[in-house]
Amino acid sequence: MRYASAQKQSGAVLAISLVILSAITLLAAMNMQRAGLQTRITANIYHKEETFNTVLSDQEAWFSNLSEADLSDPILSDPIRQFNLNNDIKNYTPVILNQLNQSGSSFNIQVDNQLIMTDAVLGQNALAEGEEAGNRVLFIYNLWSRGDIAGRAAGSSTSVYQLSGISFPALNSNKNALYSAP
Repeated sequence: MRYASAQKQSGAVLAISLVILSAITLLAAMNMQRAGLQTRITANIYHKEETFNTVLSDQEAWFSNLSEADLSDPILSDPIRQFNLNNDIKNYTPVILNQLNQSGSSFNIQVDNQLIMTDAVLGQNALAEGEEAGNRVLFIYNLWSRGDIAGRAAGSSTSVYQLSGISFPALNSNKNALYSAP
């Protein structure tokens, strides 16, 4: 039996092995790229959850502070006075609340809080039928909070918004009050 000499080999094994090696390298590069993308997605979800928890904690702290205050407190009386009057319609403007000190996050989260007064609702008559003075008025506020990681633009993928409502009943002591029945 005669074997072909080495000079007659065309190098097919070398070409096939280079193609297989190139395919394996391409697959490995794609998997590394995919792993990097998954790491960024996971980090983004973690940052969003951390921001959400910080904003929720801030909202709960403000809710506790506001529920212990009375209407003479500037925190609650300032939003009542902050409005623009257009055609006898009051448009309340938000009052920016001071930032509470929140810790526990592994990165710096900026939280903005605003208290907005909505239209007051008349309650039941507290004195006599047909009298304006003494009516109960239900003051309704919206506590709005936005949180974001410091250094990122507002509205980025980690921005979190919270809105909660708070109401406080009070007596209308003015005969011709802004909140009396028409």
